[in-house]
Amino acid sequence: MDDDLNEFTDRLGSSERPKRSGAVEAVSPGSAPTREAGFADSGDTVQWAVFGNGVFRPCGSTQKTLPSGVYGIDVDNNGLYLIKRRVITDDLIVLPDTASERVLTALQVFWDAKQKFADKGQLFKRGVMLWGPPGSGKTCTLMLLTNDIIAREGIVVLPAHPELTTKALQYVRLIEPDRPLICLLEDIDEIVDRHGEHALLALLDGETQIDNVVFVATTNYPERLDQRLINRPSRFDEIIKIGMPTAAARSVYFRSRLNKMELSDSKLAEWVKDTDNLSIAHLKEIVVAVYCLGREYKETLDRVRKMRNALKGDSGRQVGLVA
Repeated sequence: MDDDLNEFTDRLGSSERPKRSGAVEAVSPGSAPTREAGFADSGDTVQWAVFGNGVFRPCGSTQKTLPSGVYGIDVDNNGLYLIKRRVITDDLIVLPDTASERVLTALQVFWDAKQKFADKGQLFKRGVMLWGPPGSGKTCTLMLLTNDIIAREGIVVLPAHPELTTKALQYVRLIEPDRPLICLLEDIDEIVDRHGEHALLALLDGETQIDNVVFVATTNYPERLDQRLINRPSRFDEIIKIGMPTAAARSVYFRSRLNKMELSDSKLAEWVKDTDNLSIAHLKEIVVAVYCLGREYKETLDRVRKMRNALKGDSGRQVGLVA
């Protein structure tokens, strides 16, 4: 017994004391502990987050509402979160006599009709499918809608996996039930290819319906989409073709980018005539090539026409959707 006690006492005084697995090493006064992965910076930690069941986690500052803007969705070990995206666009203009103008007007009517939906016991929800050839202005329309919703102090959500997107929209609605909310599904045919149709259908009108939201989808190839997506109003109430800009729209576009010293009235008439059936993207390229890069107008026009023909040859079969 005495031998055991002596050995125990010697071990206590030993400088080579073994460390227990998982034990935290003591830190001498004035020294800093080693930063571990996931350890919050003290400058970011200002309060406790309440998780329920007596669980509290240190966290940064909190706020009751999200700043208006565009948000992506992600997930880490602590769960789902939204991350604000910086969106940079060229100067956007609403061109007359275009489908983009129709979409903006239709959604303005929708946002103002919330009480009417409530009076009829209808879910305040809308789905819009934009389709058309590449470069026709679908992405530009999304940017115009983004600017409009931010001006309304609303939120734009860029989708991740459909199930994750559903959960994110549920959180937004749980915390902020009345904020205008748009979910942009750009190139929806690619989303179907990546994640499957079932998950996307569940997002649009599954068991967990989300109120006060507009889903806006785009596609270059509607023939790739199943009828369950494009032929059911509860998923997409309106299917709108975004075609090439009219002569009036092309005139407004060129005049918005160039002054009369650069483009006289007679020259403007010539450009509008020459650019029939060209997209907004093509018009932009003509302006940039001629006035920013100093290239010849005729050479530039021939080049963008060849680009258009190449796109037409690759656009595939178009289906008979009503514009």
